Amino acid sequence: MGYITSSVIYYIVFLLAGVFFAAADRTNNSKKIRKYIAIGIFILCFFAGMRGTSVGTDTATVVHFRFDNATLYKSWKSLLKPGNEPFVSLIAYFIKKSINNYHVFLFILELLCEIPLGIIAYKLRNRIKISGFMTVFMLMFYQISLNIHKQSIAAAWLLLAVMYFREKKIGKAALVALFSTLFHGSVFMGIGLFTIVYILSTSKSVRTRMTVAAITGVIAFILFLNWKTVSTLILGLEQLSNDYTGYIAIAAGERGIRYTSFHYRTYISLVLRSICFFAISRSYLHSEKRFDVDTKFYMYCTFVGFLIYSVFIVFFNMYIGDRLTLYLDISQIILVSLLIGKKDMSYYRNRGKFTLRIPISGPAICLSFYMIYNFMYFMVVNYGKTLPYIIR
Repeated sequence: MGYITSSVIYYIVFLLAGVFFAAADRTNNSKKIRKYIAIGIFILCFFAGMRGTSVGTDTATVVHFRFDNATLYKSWKSLLKPGNEPFVSLIAYFIKKSINNYHVFLFILELLCEIPLGIIAYKLRNRIKISGFMTVFMLMFYQISLNIHKQSIAAAWLLLAVMYFREKKIGKAALVALFSTLFHGSVFMGIGLFTIVYILSTSKSVRTRMTVAAITGVIAFILFLNWKTVSTLILGLEQLSNDYTGYIAIAAGERGIRYTSFHYRTYISLVLRSICFFAISRSYLHSEKRFDVDTKFYMYCTFVGFLIYSVFIVFFNMYIGDRLTLYLDISQIILVSLLIGKKDMSYYRNRGKFTLRIPISGPAICLSFYMIYNFMYFMVVNYGKTLPYIIR
């Protein structure tokens, strides 16, 4: 299957799933809303599950080490060891032992990523368009989830934990955050970033905000000046999970040259992310929603994520920064959805038998830009190598 055909198939799948997400927006029946969200998610997960191991840079690795090698373990209890992401390994183990089909394994991995997003969309249904929420996910993060499997799952569940936290449901937030750590050890970095953003965006004390900003700035500056030395010292502890040691080894320059090479994909990524950030920022500053505490929080998350990613590229020549900022970047799904709200910010022009829908609001235009971003970054640049789409 060629690249052009594969791109068209991706968009057909997005449109097909989008039909059901849009149907969820048109009904007030809670049961039907849940049903339509579930069908749309099932379509996306089925498409993800049917792909071959060549679709996604890390797909073959994950299938091999988690699924193919499951037979190397005598029992499921032997999987329960530090740094092994036990939940993912257990899923692979039981599927391998029962039906021995890696497509089911890939389907469940994608389902685990989209379940928390479906819960968030349903919880926000009175404030957002579910179709807009899931469109941002499909265009910005769906193909990332086909490549960065475990961390995408962890980021989605952590986002749900953050939402529970903002609803003052501390117990649920803690349990969901703890659950997210089963998929990727770097979740603790995401929790730290969300904590800093939360204080900066919600604290009414100027002194508190200034203190947190100053301490964070000083620590970041020290790490910036001594990043290789600090990375080497941390590696010497030999008490970290594979998720941490892998990224730290890259920062220390010990391995991962492909993550530190500055090629055309890096330039395109920075340009597209910059345009995307400034488009969102403009929409936020011109929106009445900027006074909403939730919108403000997720805007801060987007800003900090963009800042960290830019620093990694400009000063370290490393695009691996997107792994760290994924926890914050995924907040864009909620941010843009809140900015759009429930209203249809567009107008229609009739052209004979056809009707042309033209976005006129800033947030709706941002949604249109995501389409350009997806086409340029995932289809043309082929980030994550999700093209061509192959079943076997």
